[in-house]
Amino acid sequence: MSPPTRFPALPGVPQLLKAEMLITTPMFLGDGGQKATSIRPPSIKGALRFWWRALQWPRLYQRHSHVGTALADLHTREAALFGLAAGHKVAQNHDDQHEHQDKESGGQGRFRISVTQPEVKADPDFRPSASMQYLLGQGLYKGKLNRDPLQQDKRFTLELTAKPGGQPVTEALWQSLEEALLCWGLLGGLGARARKGLGSVSLQSLEGGQYQAPQNRTDYETLLETLLAPLQGQDGKLPPFTAFSSVSRVDIALEGKSPDKVLETLGHEMQMYRSYGRNKEVNRQPAEQNFADDHDLVLHAINTDTLKQAPRRTVFGLPHNYFFSSVKKGYELSAALGDRRASPLLLHVHQLPEGEVLGVASVMPAVFLPPDNARLKAGSRRKSEYRLTSDDIDWSVLHGYLDRFSQRQTLISPLTPNTQEAQG
Repeated sequence: MSPPTRFPALPGVPQLLKAEMLITTPMFLGDGGQKATSIRPPSIKGALRFWWRALQWPRLYQRHSHVGTALADLHTREAALFGLAAGHKVAQNHDDQHEHQDKESGGQGRFRISVTQPEVKADPDFRPSASMQYLLGQGLYKGKLNRDPLQQDKRFTLELTAKPGGQPVTEALWQSLEEALLCWGLLGGLGARARKGLGSVSLQSLEGGQYQAPQNRTDYETLLETLLAPLQGQDGKLPPFTAFSSVSRVDIALEGKSPDKVLETLGHEMQMYRSYGRNKEVNRQPAEQNFADDHDLVLHAINTDTLKQAPRRTVFGLPHNYFFSSVKKGYELSAALGDRRASPLLLHVHQLPEGEVLGVASVMPAVFLPPDNARLKAGSRRKSEYRLTSDDIDWSVLHGYLDRFSQRQTLISPLTPNTQEAQG
């Protein structure tokens, strides 16, 4: 495949990126008490931060070969481009920036974001299928939706403009912003359950940058490989937060006729893969019970108030909830300090201008919990505690989900099965 078209930067030309985006799947912004009816610039800024960090970490770690030095360099560059958000902490994998971008403070960044969205509106008539209900989870769906999503198949335009005055944004820093915009528009989304494929955004056109938006599947594959392949490195070490590395994987899991069908397939396969079922059935189909050992382990913990080891499905993220109809009891696993651990598996539904609809899955392993919080609180009242080790986190569980798709195409493969934590 030929490389994507790139255009050289012109000296003296104002730094401006203009992108047209398509909301591909229902988007849940705001929260239960805040009914979002539009897309706000801080939400976009939070998403761009997330993907910028994910792209910059492997480059800076390869340069410095030292976690502390690489993190310091990352935060210096981040502050120069995005500014420092109010209350902003060091990026860590348990911060779910990808699903809570609307809490991002504007800070004093070196660029402005403007959004034009005449088509965007809430969809009070959205009714999720069973597979979508599974992806939504109890936070958004418990018998009914707790808020209306923004309607899918609507376009919005955003402009990123370098601020005049002060120290100008360097060409390298501006290019890194364009690459973050590309990754967000090729792999990401906005709002709650963005990592489950809800709120996916699809880049339709890009002006003012060095790249063009992909128009078809071949363009999409080529551009992603161009952006991500150089970031893999060789050391097999886990980043300290969600980022690309030598153990990352990006697949086009399937191609379908509509975004709804693609998202439903992604959700159906996940539910069949993960669920133990009730009366040996899941959605009226025979339950696969791939994780029967998890079921037995947690049921034993309910009866004895002792968790012997972490369930294998812990790798999908925390908190992790169970309910046993046989004993009518629930059980929750969460990080000891109460933080969330966002899933290392990111789903995305991408609709290309020429019509193809792709279901894309990214596995981005990282240090699962920081050392001072590598403990699980367990039980209906979270009274017991379990010390988590790296051996408890089985990354192959995530690859098992991707491997279910018979027509999958792996664009970025893990270069090494070894997953050590990056050492400072």
